[in-house]
Amino acid sequence: MRADLFLLLSALCFNACKDKAVEPTPEPDITGKTRQEIFMVRPWRILNWKDSSKAGIFENIETCSHDNTYTFSTNSNLILDRGAVQCNSAELRTENMSWSMVSPNDTLVQVFNSSWRILSQTSRTMSIRNRNWDLSLNDYIYHTVYFSAF
Repeated sequence: MRADLFLLLSALCFNACKDKAVEPTPEPDITGKTRQEIFMVRPWRILNWKDSSKAGIFENIETCSHDNTYTFSTNSNLILDRGAVQCNSAELRTENMSWSMVSPNDTLVQVFNSSWRILSQTSRTMSIRNRNWDLSLNDYIYHTVYFSAF
């Protein structure tokens, strides 16, 4: 009887001590949300910033910027948090920037002091693109930014 009780208690203790599975953060439901609301659904990080022209395609993001987060809010305020690794120690850790859209479902967004076209948006990723004339190349440079949910 004691052996049975010992085995039962051991089994209960073993089950209670097992690591609990970490539940993944549920994806926000973006069904019916506007493009503007998708920007505001969560903080974002820039995965890639690619510049392309007739000279080729170039990665244009410093390693120290990979931990930066961008939080878009309803009042056209964008909060940049430079994270633990800053490119320039003289920069503030957080900075308020502006962003805007003419209408909630517009495909254009004003951010980073330029007008960008929204290429894609999901609850986990989004990408935007703009183009600027480069006098030295005598050609357009296309800037494409890929965001990942944080």
